[in-house]
Amino acid sequence: MSGATIVTIGLLGAGQISTSGTYELDVSAIGTVNIEGPGTSGPPITAAVVGLLGAGTAFTTDISNGASEFLNPSVGVTALETYNLGEDSNGSISGNGTLELGSQLLGVTLIQTINLFGANDKVILDPGLNLSLLDSINNFAPSDTIELKGISTATQAVFTQNQGLLGPAAGGTIALENATGSVVGDIVLANGTFSPNEFMVTPDANGGVDLTVCFLEGTQIQTSAGPRAIEDLQEGDLAVTKGGSLQPIKWVGRRRINAQRHAAPETVWPIRIAASAIADGVPCRDLFISPDHAIYLDGLLVPAKALINGRSIVQVRRSHFNYYHIELAQHAVIYAESLTVESYLDTGNRGFFENGGGAVALHPNGHAQSFRETQGCAPFAERGPTVSAIRSRVIARLGLRGVTYDCHLRVFSDRRTLPVQTISAACYEVILPEISNDLLLFSRVVVPAEWTADSSDWRKLGLDIAALELITERGAIPIPIDSADLCFGWHNHEDDHRWTDGCAAIPAELLAGASRLVIHLNSVVAYPAELDQQVKVG
Repeated sequence: MSGATIVTIGLLGAGQISTSGTYELDVSAIGTVNIEGPGTSGPPITAAVVGLLGAGTAFTTDISNGASEFLNPSVGVTALETYNLGEDSNGSISGNGTLELGSQLLGVTLIQTINLFGANDKVILDPGLNLSLLDSINNFAPSDTIELKGISTATQAVFTQNQGLLGPAAGGTIALENATGSVVGDIVLANGTFSPNEFMVTPDANGGVDLTVCFLEGTQIQTSAGPRAIEDLQEGDLAVTKGGSLQPIKWVGRRRINAQRHAAPETVWPIRIAASAIADGVPCRDLFISPDHAIYLDGLLVPAKALINGRSIVQVRRSHFNYYHIELAQHAVIYAESLTVESYLDTGNRGFFENGGGAVALHPNGHAQSFRETQGCAPFAERGPTVSAIRSRVIARLGLRGVTYDCHLRVFSDRRTLPVQTISAACYEVILPEISNDLLLFSRVVVPAEWTADSSDWRKLGLDIAALELITERGAIPIPIDSADLCFGWHNHEDDHRWTDGCAAIPAELLAGASRLVIHLNSVVAYPAELDQQVKVG
């Protein structure tokens, strides 16, 4: 488009926008666009994105620090990927990110995710757009705003909490009502717990309404003075332990984690336990803790990572974040957001924390497991019948999980979406033009351990492939599925089949001379119907 600056981002690459202007984004698969303002050191910036040359590919946009994006591409777009407001591509959280979806996005039916980080983030929906585009908002919090330019008649909002089989579940629906009480639209939040009348509707200067909520932040620890944010606790404060006794806080540990420099980031990425995930009102709000931090349930200390189910308890991939821990005179069970969790136990890992004395461990794992198992205030268990029973109970609170047998196969190369023909439920054919880059196979994924409480398979499983076949002028040529050239996005070969992880590459050199690729599946997989999952970077 004339007058627009083209920002080109290659595979796994990142592009930076730090000045106001008009842009076209040419994004290859799994790219990141970082739109970052100057914060308080200068005026806010606005990036008007009028073209998505890589439309249809998977990419993440980070908008932060006084920056805003006006997304209004002139080309037809049906789906948009992940938007992180208030967080930049390095994982630093500064808040103050704004995303406006322009009216030319009338054909958009899906936004994968809109994540809000920090304070003062804003999402704007222009007139005529479907409110369901906001269904994937996460972390809506104090000072954040949803501006609806096309809804001028709403005067109040009523929140209805999601209900699981056994009680309240994370997230819910905000019904927008007019003066007569008729519903004029609704917005679905992916997580959070709110009271029915906690949302406020106020007119704005753009002929629409603003939707806001007052919701306190900071992990609340129960103390003798009531709940207090963990970052505000000091030595000598009295923490309430299970049973009601008080113990003085001996030490408050803190650590800033850079997961990008960690040898195994999955061992430190935070676990989010949604409000009411364990029981009604437990936790009372979404709680973020480290993967190995133990929760006290059924007489056992169970690490948070053992309870992940992909819905109410999930691991959040973050680049940078802060961890806190409190040490009492004795190892004990304390209350965090009303959930019973362990206090800090010195297992020789004090070097994990910046203020632990001595050198800080660069790649800590957070706990010395064997010592904790023998010296903890309660038995430690990561698996076994009792843990499976706890997992079953937590999963049951979410109700029955819908399934789909559509793998939603998409194939990309050279920043293009390639045609895919469905031959049968277990066979697909990809038309191959002349390509110079690797082929990327995207699909839905399922994690068996998130689906079945007694499973120990935590792999992300995408396509269960039995054979790959190239159609050439010389006839059909197989690509051995146990080939060492199949590495990115492929799990190990298993007898007569091999799984992808939802985003797998086939090197371009293996495809030379072929006009078509035929993918034969070993099995037709049941995927979670409510999750259109894709591999994300960031």
